[in-house]
Amino acid sequence: MSDMIIARFVDMNACKSIFSDNSTFVLRSAEHYRSLEEKDGGDPYEGRPNIPGSGTAESDHWLISCWTKLKDDVPTQAEWKIFNKWCKEKPPVVAIISTPSKVCGFLEREFKSRPSKVCKFSNVFKFFENAIKNKDGKLDRYLREPFLGIQHKGVTYYPPPEKVTPPNVDNKITPENIMEKSVFTKRCKFHKEKEHRFALYYGYATHLINSYIFSVKNTDYMDICFANPEMCEEDKGKLLDIIRKAQNDYTDFENKPLDKIFKNAAIVWPGLIGTSPPG
Repeated sequence: MSDMIIARFVDMNACKSIFSDNSTFVLRSAEHYRSLEEKDGGDPYEGRPNIPGSGTAESDHWLISCWTKLKDDVPTQAEWKIFNKWCKEKPPVVAIISTPSKVCGFLEREFKSRPSKVCKFSNVFKFFENAIKNKDGKLDRYLREPFLGIQHKGVTYYPPPEKVTPPNVDNKITPENIMEKSVFTKRCKFHKEKEHRFALYYGYATHLINSYIFSVKNTDYMDICFANPEMCEEDKGKLLDIIRKAQNDYTDFENKPLDKIFKNAAIVWPGLIGTSPPG
């Protein structure tokens, strides 16, 4: 495929919400990640990059969906372990595989489903303006509240603030790029995550949103899923129970064979031959 392959690694609790008759999708804020302990994947500098020789940026009125850029179309053993440092108690059991264009298309459909307020865009919105123009090049006024636009790109990693590096003109933080630098920049300690972010901005809201969880009309942002080959037998049983229930209750998964949901379905149900697991 010409589009890069990305994955969202999720734990068992997330699977219960994703593979269900009321499947949900989660967007998180900078404040959400700042509030977490670092051992749980938190980052006190989220949305507040302090790049040596380049300056400091900070912004808050945005939510993100975080994915990982894969080396190939199948997660490697090392990629399965990227988040083990943060998820010792809740290791990832499923990798949802997709592409940036598919996830972006999904979010655009979800948040253009009803008209929003007519908004005036000032310079602070320039970063997102290209993402919210319609085919005629005019600003699209019909994104669903509370979001103004969707932008996505890979994260740039920078040395921690305590390290001194020579100034980099191309990396300089300016009023024109402060949004990009605050949303798509993280400290180098997270570089193994190879993160690709989808950001939704809501600059005209008077309050901050910590998390935004919504039910999806369908799960077409998924290409296929992989089960973690190293999950324990207990987790395999739990995951199979979740999928079996989804096959019975939810339209997107109803009567869908297990090997059409998981590329490596035999990990969950050994002996699979293209059929759904027994009820």
